[in-house]
Amino acid sequence: MGNLPFSCEPVAPPPDTCQAEGHEAEDADLIFTGGTIITMDDSNPTVEALAVKGEKIVALGTKDDIFKLKGLFTRVVELTGTETLMPGLVDPHTHPSLVLGLSIFTDLSGFKYSSFAKVKEVIKDAVHHVKPTSADPLPWVLFKGWDPAIITDLPRLDAKTLDSLVTAKYPVLVLNQALHSAWLNTKGLEVCNITSKTPDPEGGKGKIVHDSHGNPTGMLKEPPAIAIPIAKIPKPGLLQLVKLAFEALQQFSQKGFTTITDMGTMPLDKLALVFLSFITHCAECPVRMGLYTTPKNGKPPTHYVNKKMWFPGAKIWADGSPYAGSMAVDKPFLKTKMTEALDFDFENYPCGYLIYPSADAQAAAFQPFQDELLATHCHGERAIKQSLDAYEQLIQNNPGNSDHRYRLEHTGLITEEQLQRATQLGVTVTMFSGHVYYYGVALWKGILGLDRAERFAPTNLATTCGQKHWTIHEDAEANPIEPFVSMKACVTREMWKDPGHQLGPQYASTIDEALKAYTINAAWQLKRENDIGSLEVGKLADLVVLSENPKVVQPEHLPAIQVLETYLPWRGALQSQEGECFQVSSFLACWVIITTMLLLNT
Repeated sequence: MGNLPFSCEPVAPPPDTCQAEGHEAEDADLIFTGGTIITMDDSNPTVEALAVKGEKIVALGTKDDIFKLKGLFTRVVELTGTETLMPGLVDPHTHPSLVLGLSIFTDLSGFKYSSFAKVKEVIKDAVHHVKPTSADPLPWVLFKGWDPAIITDLPRLDAKTLDSLVTAKYPVLVLNQALHSAWLNTKGLEVCNITSKTPDPEGGKGKIVHDSHGNPTGMLKEPPAIAIPIAKIPKPGLLQLVKLAFEALQQFSQKGFTTITDMGTMPLDKLALVFLSFITHCAECPVRMGLYTTPKNGKPPTHYVNKKMWFPGAKIWADGSPYAGSMAVDKPFLKTKMTEALDFDFENYPCGYLIYPSADAQAAAFQPFQDELLATHCHGERAIKQSLDAYEQLIQNNPGNSDHRYRLEHTGLITEEQLQRATQLGVTVTMFSGHVYYYGVALWKGILGLDRAERFAPTNLATTCGQKHWTIHEDAEANPIEPFVSMKACVTREMWKDPGHQLGPQYASTIDEALKAYTINAAWQLKRENDIGSLEVGKLADLVVLSENPKVVQPEHLPAIQVLETYLPWRGALQSQEGECFQVSSFLACWVIITTMLLLNT
């Protein structure tokens, strides 16, 4: 180490203290010490103290050494007891746009209610508060979270059932919790102009379900079909929209996330990009966001990129959901009361269906984005196979892109052979461990049977097949935003509705692997491992303070860990999770947004 008090030497054992070049004589803005500091850096897993200058971590090491950087105006944060500092969590697959957009829907979720009787009370109350106006004489009655996979006494829905259960007077839209199916009442079908002659949207990528006489039943499957009624719903006013945006993003921050993605559901037209640009320029913005586009949306202009918002690449859907009968599996789904209530189409699609007719078509959809990060939603074995075939075509046709980091999303029923093939191709996976916890019983007894349900989201199998950077994710609004619940599911394979029973315990991973899945591995999948995901000199100071050390608590107690504070450089100081997230500067930003939008529309 020579005569320097701090250094990061590339050889020999790592030193006790690392400091960034150019900061030897500078006072730190912020120092953390006490408690436990977990770096998620295998070469230097824990330190006594950490120093921040500007946006970057400038030193890590012993308390005595780091306090040499303490100046007159340095703020010192003393962690106490079991309090733990670690990198801010990174979610590689979620949908803040849906958290925002669906906030105006009444929630019927099985995460809130346990019976059809209670759901009916909520529906009745919602209808009671519908107030038509001269400007909106036919207001929509909107519900989300319909979930027979959890609330097992819910009935099968169609337009006529909704007419009697909710109302026939106003248009009604009910979204399934998984957001891959929805239902309209008769008035909703009328307002949306959906008739027996209405074609399936986007060449069949979305499906309008018909009865034996060819008439629409009211059920819609997959996002392109669900987009039909969504487009008819009046949007919130601008000030309300800004407020809802901050509240949606704050939900992720309150759970420890400092970087999130939006996987193909955020509108990326000019007005939306202006809106998002100003939201992310506000000091109150509590997260960084990577916004994935879709082939339909095309490439967004790069001049909207800023330090809190960027465009990693593109996403497509290769199949649908286990809870809509639309994931493309090898063997038929179970015929049960649950799959009947979920309206699985056993006559036409006993094994679900593929969104794209072939790997060639899937690869062609991605071709304009082949130099960027690609992500493919694929739950069932057939969809995973076709996605790997499509990726292989793209890789062979673009040999210069050796560090492509193409990704498979969810991968519920991925096989050992498919994981090995993905590893050989350099394709990585992100898995939905929350399904095991929240829906394990439903997958086992209602949809797939024990053999297939046991290997759902097999994270340990990913490890044994050579996947070095696999991740897990939240996928809000399909699941609650609860990363430590997902980590518990990853580590224990225990189920919410059958406590103590492990679903496929041989596929459980370690807590270290689960933490990496939400930090450094997720950063790697987003090609951001050089600036986020671990606490290292030169990286961005995106930090979270937890009530306990997740590496030492019993796995069953992981969900009890509280996020005490998050830190992001542009927010100036630690932000209490009890704090107000919508401040005066947000209203000032609204004024700028309004002015800009008016100029753009002239």
